[in-house]
Amino acid sequence: MLQAYAELTYASFLIIFAGLAFIWGIALLRRDADRKEKGATDADATNARDPVRHAFYSLLITRYSLLITRFLLLALIFAIGIAPFLANLLPDLRTEGDFFASGGGFADLFSADLAGYLAPTQLHPVLGGIVRGWSASVAEPGGAAQLPVDKGQQVYLGYTALVLASVGVWHRRRQRETWFWLVAALVFFTLTLGPSLRVAGRDLGLPLPFALVAKLPFFEGNRYPSRYSVMLLLSLAPLVALGFRISDFGFRIMLRRSSPQSAIRNPQLMLCVPFLLMTAMLLFEHLSVPLPLSDLRVPALYDRVAAEPGDFALLELPLGWRNGARVAGKGDILIMQQLWYQTYHGKRVLGGNTSRNPEFKFQYFSEDPTLARLIALTNAADLPQHTALRAALAADTITAADRARARDWAAALGIRYVMVHRDKLPPATEAALQALLPVALVAEEGNLALYQVTGDLRPAQDYQVGGDDGRLILAEGWSPPVLGPAGADAAVYAQRDGARLLLPLAPEATRVRFYGRSVAPDQRLTLQVDGRIIASRAFSQETGWLTFDIPADPRRPLLSDVRLRFSSLVPVAEFGRGPWPVGRTGAASPVSILVRSAGEETGDFAHVYVNGIDLAPNQRGYNLVALDPADGHLLVVGAFDTHADAAASGRLAEWVGALPVGALVAGTVRDEASLGLGQEAVDALRTLGVAVDLRGDFRWGHAFVGAAGAPANTALEAVNGIRPAQVAVGLPVSLAKVFAPTWARNGVFGNLRKANRASYLILSP
Repeated sequence: MLQAYAELTYASFLIIFAGLAFIWGIALLRRDADRKEKGATDADATNARDPVRHAFYSLLITRYSLLITRFLLLALIFAIGIAPFLANLLPDLRTEGDFFASGGGFADLFSADLAGYLAPTQLHPVLGGIVRGWSASVAEPGGAAQLPVDKGQQVYLGYTALVLASVGVWHRRRQRETWFWLVAALVFFTLTLGPSLRVAGRDLGLPLPFALVAKLPFFEGNRYPSRYSVMLLLSLAPLVALGFRISDFGFRIMLRRSSPQSAIRNPQLMLCVPFLLMTAMLLFEHLSVPLPLSDLRVPALYDRVAAEPGDFALLELPLGWRNGARVAGKGDILIMQQLWYQTYHGKRVLGGNTSRNPEFKFQYFSEDPTLARLIALTNAADLPQHTALRAALAADTITAADRARARDWAAALGIRYVMVHRDKLPPATEAALQALLPVALVAEEGNLALYQVTGDLRPAQDYQVGGDDGRLILAEGWSPPVLGPAGADAAVYAQRDGARLLLPLAPEATRVRFYGRSVAPDQRLTLQVDGRIIASRAFSQETGWLTFDIPADPRRPLLSDVRLRFSSLVPVAEFGRGPWPVGRTGAASPVSILVRSAGEETGDFAHVYVNGIDLAPNQRGYNLVALDPADGHLLVVGAFDTHADAAASGRLAEWVGALPVGALVAGTVRDEASLGLGQEAVDALRTLGVAVDLRGDFRWGHAFVGAAGAPANTALEAVNGIRPAQVAVGLPVSLAKVFAPTWARNGVFGNLRKANRASYLILSP
């Protein structure tokens, strides 16, 4: 239980261990039952079969019951102890979905390599150089083979430990406990190898049990298979101890059998020799000196930030957000260092590290136009393959609108200082910062530069919630900002009870007015601000105003947590009905389709929402979804890794060629799809109306909706390497039900406007 409070991942390992112990106990009881039943004599069978059987099975049932009771009590204790975690976790899972399983994370990188078990740690003072050289010699350009040994992926048990464990198993092979520890060690050894077998840096493609365990609830949160080595070593330790004991016993016998002429003067001292020798061998094999150290000294430039009074934010460049599945922004240990520095200066920061989080938590930041530019400029300099991204950034000059949007963003988030780590980003990122924000360089130290945001920045007066200007205030519960049904007006839809806005409300009394209409009869809207219910209003199906007076609150934060709670919801299939035109293909869709595509650095996802339900496989490469044009039901889905699979392009062409003419096809790319994209796949996509040839666009997103047999360049499509690419046919919603989007012309949510210093308005165009 204490382990669960210290690290929940290892608590899941202990659950597996307890499960093995339970299965082992049941197996032993069953074995004893079989032996006793076979041992009954003919006399027993003739004279006392029924009483003996009854007594025996009564005793057996008692032993079964005792074992089960013990484990049920253990499970109850664990459930009680874990209840505080579940009380916070389950509501989030119910609202956001099972984000524990959002992607495979770093399972491939942090799986133990089978060959790695043969080599000691790279930190070994004698053998470490050889191990590092071996790792470097295995690595191939493009990542076809990798044997990293620097982040805990390599697991080394040691030859001495294996020999001692083997000796212990052999000499105690008739003891039941020996076989339990051996089985447990083999189970955890297999789990350390990850989802597929890797040998000397090469993935052999052989599926392993970790892939199945990773699909189980609660266990799916573990993205680091090599961490099972903790349980492997714990299971191996008793076997090593047996080997020590047997070796020591054998040495004692040898001393006793020695002749009197060769008698050792101090036999007790000699008994320590084998123990010390084996201990020294164990320590030498696992020697790690000197241990790597981190410099925890806080740079002096942070003193100025710490000394500045007030509640404000520090923007750190490069930006970075990390969880157990991916890194948004700069993938660097600097993310952790910035969090350490925050413990000193105590100000808000944008980046950070979490264990698990819903997709939106990262996308809220990385899809912001200002942050997206800064992130892309940094990433474009990291890899030579980013030729297309560098060209796109060079062509995307910073405009007055970009600067105005960046100032509004900085004002709303309360950004007062910017710390630039010049050794971690290209000069272009710092230049873009200077062009976007009114900043002045106040100090420099080594690779650090501290900027201060100048001028009296105030939050924006107007927010166009369906576009980039209003993206800042849209938190959880809204459809992604994307072109609406008519292809001209921006639209967002409330998709959950408690759709959330982040509004920079002043501490004094203010007024919020919403303009729109409900899509359900007898709807009520309750406004909640910073956890306090303000009022509830009837929300009519007729377009009109809803006004809420917000009382003054001197403790109001920089961004108020404003939640719109609705009394009823409507399925998208009932609310929005087509047909809607699909680009210029001549086809029409009876269902709403929203397609979102993100390369590895802009989100790493592939979504095709049909009436709010995601049908995409969400695999690397092209993800295609075919729908019946008559009623929109699913025909077939396919995923094609045109990044690394040489045969994927041919399979994609065959898949497209087998579609019936007129079938609607939504396509989206996840991670990367350009490096292995062949001409046959490009030609096949053109038969769907697609015009984009993704070759050369490394890690770009590509989203489209077309139709089988459509002329080229007629599909509705978007391609983007700076932010996710997205298109919509019909209602651009990503959940199956909507509450009450404001409705004014084609499903437009409206403009959020600050009419005066004390009121916000949502107005229709």
